[in-house]
Amino acid sequence: DLMGTEFGTIGSALSGLQAERKALEVTGQNIANSGTAGYTRQRAVFQAVGGSVIPAMYAKSDGIGSGVTISDVQRLQDSFLEQRANTENGTLSYLQGTQNTLSDIENSFGEPGDSGLQSLLSSYWNGWDDVANNPSDTAARTALIGTGQSLAAGLNVAASSLSAQWTSSRESLSSIVGQVNGTAANIASLNKAIAAATSAGNHPNDLMDQRDVALDNLSKI
Repeated sequence: DLMGTEFGTIGSALSGLQAERKALEVTGQNIANSGTAGYTRQRAVFQAVGGSVIPAMYAKSDGIGSGVTISDVQRLQDSFLEQRANTENGTLSYLQGTQNTLSDIENSFGEPGDSGLQSLLSSYWNGWDDVANNPSDTAARTALIGTGQSLAAGLNVAASSLSAQWTSSRESLSSIVGQVNGTAANIASLNKAIAAATSAGNHPNDLMDQRDVALDNLSKI
């Protein structure tokens, strides 16, 4: 019994050393990746190894246990905050895209400004007023024709600019769709790898970090 107790004590101490060594390896990994983009700090979870609770013939157990082990290596991550950040990133990207598009439309119409459509229209209608007030004035009629031509040219420029913007937006959207599909395929591949590693009893924390980075990129797209 004394010999068994001594060996049990040594075994418990050995399990503690092994568990602490594993914990130090996790700490070393955290330090080594302190500057790695997308890396999530990890923590070793200790769990006591209990003694036998099932009685057996010719066998005795004091039920104290046989040391400690590392039951898990957890990522110190808040899933709720990650999901919230992805949602807000998506909203921000949408608003930025909308702002850029509307800014381009404003530039197409040149408003506000002295050469914008509103200014051209005002000059055109004022020209008609001048002709109505002086129907026989050749200069007023000539000026009206000039303002009409300027208005037509302004409308054509705005229409051409909007058409070019439409084409550019469609091409940009096509590129974005390709990025979304590629990122989604990468996430699906990582999901399969994570599921396989988890089923094998491994800790696919690095794969989860890669997936979080991919999800972050997807939300920004």
